[in-house]
Amino acid sequence: MIWLLFWFDYDPVNRTDYSKCDAKDPETLANLVVCGLHLGKSSSRYLSQLKLTHPEHILVKRASSAEDSFERAVQSVA
Repeated sequence: MIWLLFWFDYDPVNRTDYSKCDAKDPETLANLVVCGLHLGKSSSRYLSQLKLTHPEHILVKRASSAEDSFERAVQSVA
């Protein structure tokens, strides 16, 4: 995953090579989400794609759980 951090942030020319990757591979999408978060980049595109193609992935389940917890917290304060 470390190589992906460098590829994602420091090599804008090769960033377009993502299209050559397997865009439906859940681990590739999950890595892009995590790398984007660590670098402060938007990763919503990759997370949305992961949610649509692999709703059973652990990252999707944890993100959904966090969203549900946040909504419950908002409701308890409102």
